[in-house]
Amino acid sequence: MSRISLVRQLSRAALFALSIHAAALAQPVSSLEQLLNDKQYAAFHLRADREAPGNAEASFLKGKSFHLGLGVEQDLAAARLWYGEAFDLGSARAAHNIGRILLDEKAPDEAIAWFEKALAMGLKKPTLFNLGKAYTPTPPRFPQDIEHAIVLAEKAAHYYEQAYLIDPQVDTAALVGRSLVQVVDYSRVQKEQDMPAGRRDVAASRAGAIKWLTLAMNQGSAAAATNFGTMLLMEKNEADARPLFERGAAGGNAMAHYQLGRMEKQEDEASRARALAAFEEAARLGSKEAGYYLLPIYQEMFEAAQYSSAKLEVLANKLARLDQEEWGRELQSVRKLQTWRKFLSVEQAKAASLPALPVRLKACGLLNGQEFERPYHMVEGDWNLVAYHVGDVEPTPTGIIGTTRQGCAVLPGPFPDRLRQQMKKGSIFALQFIGIALPLKMTVNKQHIALGLHPREVALPVDPSFGF
Repeated sequence: MSRISLVRQLSRAALFALSIHAAALAQPVSSLEQLLNDKQYAAFHLRADREAPGNAEASFLKGKSFHLGLGVEQDLAAARLWYGEAFDLGSARAAHNIGRILLDEKAPDEAIAWFEKALAMGLKKPTLFNLGKAYTPTPPRFPQDIEHAIVLAEKAAHYYEQAYLIDPQVDTAALVGRSLVQVVDYSRVQKEQDMPAGRRDVAASRAGAIKWLTLAMNQGSAAAATNFGTMLLMEKNEADARPLFERGAAGGNAMAHYQLGRMEKQEDEASRARALAAFEEAARLGSKEAGYYLLPIYQEMFEAAQYSSAKLEVLANKLARLDQEEWGRELQSVRKLQTWRKFLSVEQAKAASLPALPVRLKACGLLNGQEFERPYHMVEGDWNLVAYHVGDVEPTPTGIIGTTRQGCAVLPGPFPDRLRQQMKKGSIFALQFIGIALPLKMTVNKQHIALGLHPREVALPVDPSFGF
């Protein structure tokens, strides 16, 4: 298997559902900390500033106020200074929170060092949980990284298990199981690829994963059901994986919906519809992986919908329900095409009702630095006259090539009668330059119809593939 194929396999294996830990510290709260908790920030800072020199708790709470932006602007550098002073005075919580800042900054190795200091000082909760989080491996990019990822996953499982023993939260149980699934799956890849591996009991890890995932599932964890299903799917046991994914999906787990979509064979219309619905729900719930499957489907829908306002609206509504950071460009493409189609419809209706008068071209402002050159960066030179016929969203060349003189478009001769006849049928025209086409506005004068340029803010022709 190639390195790229292996990386893809590992990426799929690492699509484990995430859980959120919500355990709170359970220890007495001082009157100073109570002021902070009660959002009495002015009184807190006044007292904390007075008590902080040489006081571990006051220094820690000052650090916390800057860490979270409580009564002051958030300032992580200031937070670390106060936490550092509190740590020097013996605060385990300060050591833990320095670790949290580092973990949030994607520096897990440095975070682990501070979490271990907090643990050595006796702060088990929530230090054990955050050690599990810090040790959780990212998907290995290269084959030589797999063994290290397994070691990290084993450590993550250990710390999550210790965290559960002192605070039995269902999400923590699910994370123990997830970490052991990583051990099992990465070990499977090692074996399949005949890679060097450390000595470990993979069967025991698998049994542990089942134990912890079942424990969490019995308490309603959708993430645990999804991770259990993922392990079985990687073992090619689709029959038993599917009901687990269905259970996870019922609990609103994005990865469960994604995996159900992947499992559809898409051999008939019903299966394709189920896959689409699963991927759409996964994307709505935040799965970026679902986008890789949705993009070609939506591209096909976009191409089929170009001549149907109703189909365009269906696609726009689908895209509007998704994360706009991921899908905003595609939605913008559909909205632009909708705007262009509406503009064409209005203008083509005007063209069909024009009186029988000669047509003259009077389109100016195209010279360098003039109104229409500036936003479109055109240069003085030749252009093509193109027609938009009724029902079309893309132009048809008319065979006429004109020039630009002193910023005005100039026809090589009189406006052809054949094009005038097309106008009677609703066709409108545009000047097509390199990279841009400018629709021509029709204005009826006493003796002729003038073709000029629309205001710059008018809808412009849309490239059907733009945004996709």
